[in-house]
Amino acid sequence: MIRSVEATESVLAGRVRPRVAGVLAAAAFGLFVLALAGRATEAGRKHFFLSHLHLSFCYYNSFQETDFLYYQGLAEVLNAYVTQKEADGALKPKKIEIEIACIPAINAGPIVAVSQSRESYDVTVAQTRKPDLRQLVRILSYFGSKRWRSFCCYDWGKNDTASRSFDRILDREVGEPDMSFFDGRQQVVFQRDELRVIYEADHLFYELAGQRLDLPPADPVPVKIGDRYLLGSEGTIVVYEKGTEVQRKSIPCQPEMPISTRVYARWVNVDAFCNRKMLSYSYERNRFYDVKIPPGGRVP
Repeated sequence: MIRSVEATESVLAGRVRPRVAGVLAAAAFGLFVLALAGRATEAGRKHFFLSHLHLSFCYYNSFQETDFLYYQGLAEVLNAYVTQKEADGALKPKKIEIEIACIPAINAGPIVAVSQSRESYDVTVAQTRKPDLRQLVRILSYFGSKRWRSFCCYDWGKNDTASRSFDRILDREVGEPDMSFFDGRQQVVFQRDELRVIYEADHLFYELAGQRLDLPPADPVPVKIGDRYLLGSEGTIVVYEKGTEVQRKSIPCQPEMPISTRVYARWVNVDAFCNRKMLSYSYERNRFYDVKIPPGGRVP
């Protein structure tokens, strides 16, 4: 049954009753998850429950933990946006249910489905590109359109036919969304002493002792040893002390699993699961060392 789905492309769009659209979305997403079995292991599902919004996304072994921080910030500012839109009458007072599947770059099945019931607005998005704030605002704006219709589009492959099909509807019915509500709106998603990771304008940034760093956050999640911070950024670990960069080291591979860090009194171990290679940072010498993990064993 799954093989027959792989060999065909099914697109369901247009006028679909809300209840039917929800069933179609659930069925299509179920096929999507089944098709991934054996090819990518779903590590789990992260949920963010807020006053007007429930956002969840599934992730795989290759996920970055900074994705958690990104979606935490996105959910917080989107919840505030929904609150305002309900007060303005642009959206009815319903619960927003957003389900995001972050599919890996494999031959999987993207899907976009939107529907609504008396109690909720329902959104399911699974695509090769990460859904961002603009896309979700456009979808929510579509719910308020007078020409709103339930939508479900499912395709096989990684061409994002589903997203592109729905984008054409959003272009016609919504156009470019007004994002002024989010101007200057910040959300702290991580803090350790003087270091903060902040979500703003649909991006994350580091702030250390009140100073914004020109360093895009990435895994591993920041750790502190003594008066120094180890920050991940674009395949590199950067060490800061008193607001100044004092050391940096490239991660020896493209991680296929979340980067693991362990902090001790005088050093930090960083394991990116790079074919039995890891990094160890010495606080006393302010230096990174390449460490080989012996067969059958692990460096503590």
